[in-house]
Amino acid sequence: MLVEAPLEAGAGFGYKDTIAYISYHGTSIAEVPIEHETVPARGKLNITTYANVTAVQLISSPYFWGDVRAGQFELTSMATLHGKVGVFKILKMRATVSSTCDISVHFISQDIESKCHSKIKL
Repeated sequence: MLVEAPLEAGAGFGYKDTIAYISYHGTSIAEVPIEHETVPARGKLNITTYANVTAVQLISSPYFWGDVRAGQFELTSMATLHGKVGVFKILKMRATVSSTCDISVHFISQDIESKCHSKIKL
């Protein structure tokens, strides 16, 4: 998951521990813990973590075998990060960042691609 901080120079975003959710065709298949961190001003933070996927939810999906035959799964991860924005270490404001990632898992090439979008609300 990638979180971007599209903030003015001198502003960083520190967020609290949270949980991200991974879904497969609209069905939640995993909860992923995300530990607190700080995204630097105008920076990006690539969050690497592990997910314990609920295999029963995945296999029972009517899309599962078709995706296996196609050689790829399409997943979506969603997280809402609550924290504070610090501007020049003087002003601190509450902020919420919502991040959504579209994840493609390719079986044949054993590759994973993700495209993430983040929005900040002050």
